[in-house]
Amino acid sequence: MFGGVSIVWRPNGPDFIRLRKLLLHEVMNKSRLDASCELRRREVRHMMKELHRKTGSSVNLSEQVALTTVKVMITTLWGGSSERSIDLIGLKKGLEEFVRIVGAPNVSDFLPVLAPFDLQGLESKSKKLLSWFYGIFGSEIMNRLRTEDDHGNNNSDPISKDFLQQLLELNRRADDKISLSDNEVKALLLDMMIGGTDTTTSTVEWAMTELLRHPQKMAKLVEELDTVAGNRNTVEEESLLPQLLYLNAVVKETLRLHPPAPLLLPHMPGETSTVAGYTIPKHSRVFINAWAMQRDPRLWDDPLGFEPERFLEADISYQGNELRYIPFGSGRRICAGIAMAERMVGLILAVLVHSFQWELPEGMKPDMHEKFEVALRKMEPLVAIPFARLSNPEQYYH
Repeated sequence: MFGGVSIVWRPNGPDFIRLRKLLLHEVMNKSRLDASCELRRREVRHMMKELHRKTGSSVNLSEQVALTTVKVMITTLWGGSSERSIDLIGLKKGLEEFVRIVGAPNVSDFLPVLAPFDLQGLESKSKKLLSWFYGIFGSEIMNRLRTEDDHGNNNSDPISKDFLQQLLELNRRADDKISLSDNEVKALLLDMMIGGTDTTTSTVEWAMTELLRHPQKMAKLVEELDTVAGNRNTVEEESLLPQLLYLNAVVKETLRLHPPAPLLLPHMPGETSTVAGYTIPKHSRVFINAWAMQRDPRLWDDPLGFEPERFLEADISYQGNELRYIPFGSGRRICAGIAMAERMVGLILAVLVHSFQWELPEGMKPDMHEKFEVALRKMEPLVAIPFARLSNPEQYYH
């Protein structure tokens, strides 16, 4: 990945601080996310249409949510201008395969002398996938630059630009402290594409699975959605999500039981440290077992139960201030995309529950087996049957 220039793999230091600050202040701030909400709304509405056409039939909800999140990320990153030219299913599979390779046990990590031989082929496979991803990003960047050269950049509103346009403007700045290199732009696009699709899909899928297992929790969420949004309206990100307190609690409880990255990302100390009496040598690879901490009976009442109410009773945030709850990590390496993840997961889950009544195929129960990778997936995809809930059918095609 260009020698680790992305925000995920770049080591701590001035360059990491610069990159993170640029991403949070210039790209991921509230104004930018508010401005791109219409792009997300468009793709979620398209999901509603697709599901409405399948009412009464079994739907692979995992597949549907995955495709929707890929579309949402494409439109958020570069406005969806090239969506029709991209193989969405191929892109989704490529992202899933890359995450699988990153998390696969690699004998070269344990016996570095074997690394040059790439015995499992993981390095060659990852290089091919990275080349493919960067080809897509490079093509989109060239199209954008050609369009600007031909028509000029008439978008004078600094808030209404998509993420790619913002990154390219940072790329053009002459000041090294507030600019991005060509490689940093591509690496950030991949960071955001992976972070915004795989984890979002996993969280929504687990949330729907838990709600189907606990009908009383589903009923409570439906009641809140009907009270706040009403049966004649659809859920809107900017106006209604902040009012949906139980929805937020459902998402938090889902992330507690099923953190998207159960071991977070590997950490590496820059100097030898002592933690709780243990010596951690410099450059050790350290994994934090968030999955176990968030199910620890010493830290949580009924740790294996699905109880969203616990997050209504206690003010526990995503910021990693309480180390018993760190689905996005903590400290300086905490996920930079928390604000965007909140919006995407909340919107997709709210629309699924508010617009449709869901039932499992006869004789089926939700599969709860976990598939351990970098991202915590369900072993079997979630299959369910949607039935329209909204009073006016035109609401699904508006």
